[in-house]
Amino acid sequence: MKAQAIKIIPMYRTSDYERNEERFRGECEYQCICCGRKLNPRTMKQAQAIAPGYFVEIGIGNIPEIITETMHQEPMGWYEVGPECYKEIKSRLAASDKTMEVYFK
Repeated sequence: MKAQAIKIIPMYRTSDYERNEERFRGECEYQCICCGRKLNPRTMKQAQAIAPGYFVEIGIGNIPEIITETMHQEPMGWYEVGPECYKEIKSRLAASDKTMEVYFK
């Protein structure tokens, strides 16, 4: 296995998430995990997360699940986000000094 230090940021929700999520619930196929807005499948993006709740660097590839007696690496999958939230995630990741060591097979 190959270890790689990647930048991370805590997953977040905007202050209007609850209002948006309730407003669009059941009306659309995709909703942004960050702001709760209805997403256009043609313009939406995806952000990858890892437990215990961090968005990870864009473009690192799929993080594998590795659970052994000595190691616990649990990917949380990919989440749909809108273009504006995607820009915010990228901006926060660029400014982040927090890293996590992730292992790839």
